[in-house]
Amino acid sequence: GVHVATDGDGDLARRYGARTSGHAVLYDANGVLRYSGGITRSRGHDGESPGRRAILAALQGEAHASEFPVFGCPLFAPLTP
Repeated sequence: GVHVATDGDGDLARRYGARTSGHAVLYDANGVLRYSGGITRSRGHDGESPGRRAILAALQGEAHASEFPVFGCPLFAPLTP
């Protein structure tokens, strides 16, 4: 039941508000946003983290935090004035 998409031009990232490479979003089957944020405890680290725990809790229908800080590299160049 998972949909994975390639986003070479960044349209999906922009639509869902992802600005950093470590940003993850989780929607339920009804299209309700259940989580938006980071899934690592710091840049380049795998393993247990608050974001990972939140996503796993959401998948199991448990109460959870809906966001955590995102660590990673910028997906887009900064806008210049």
